[in-house]
Amino acid sequence: KKTGSGFANLDSAILVNLDDARDLAGDSLVKGELSAIRIVVKEGEDVEEAGEDVNSIMLASHRTTEDRKDFTVITPKFINDQVEQTTGILSLFLGAIAGISLLVGGVGIMNTMFMSVLERRKEIGMLKSIGMPEGEIQKLFLLESVMIGVAGGVLGLALGASILFIFHLIGLPAALLPEVGLGAMVFSIAVGMISGYIPAKQAAELDPVEALRYE
Repeated sequence: KKTGSGFANLDSAILVNLDDARDLAGDSLVKGELSAIRIVVKEGEDVEEAGEDVNSIMLASHRTTEDRKDFTVITPKFINDQVEQTTGILSLFLGAIAGISLLVGGVGIMNTMFMSVLERRKEIGMLKSIGMPEGEIQKLFLLESVMIGVAGGVLGLALGASILFIFHLIGLPAALLPEVGLGAMVFSIAVGMISGYIPAKQAAELDPVEALRYE
């Protein structure tokens, strides 16, 4: 019966008699050598406890200690630990990439907003000269930076959806969770708002007289 993929995919393996396997292997196996032993635990028994018993028996048989043993007992817990270790390293790697992307994106939005303030100093001076409060001017530039963040979030989601589509075409299972998409949009908006705060504050504090002198 099919068992599915585990540490080894037995569904694609062929099981033969041990003596026949030795005849097929020829000189690649030493007489009496076994490369692996597969143990099936009865239903209802503790797999991990059985694994510990096997480990103790093998240590005694090989006359060695836990630190110097020349074999490995693979149980579901062992597989889970290995997978968690691998995914943990992968998560750290992806987190580092995300952090660098955040820094680059934040600096890019901030630089864009600083340039926007410089190019529109005269416009800002006119708005302040007719009585527009500093808070309103700051809100205008904050809104602009938030819109840049929204645009970045939408483009990022579109790129992610395109990659998922390619994965589906080549048969790789992948899905975009709604909460992940929503979180990405909220994160993009937050980056835009934080990055645009200082340029917006600078625009709001411009001296209208000095600002109107610029062409």
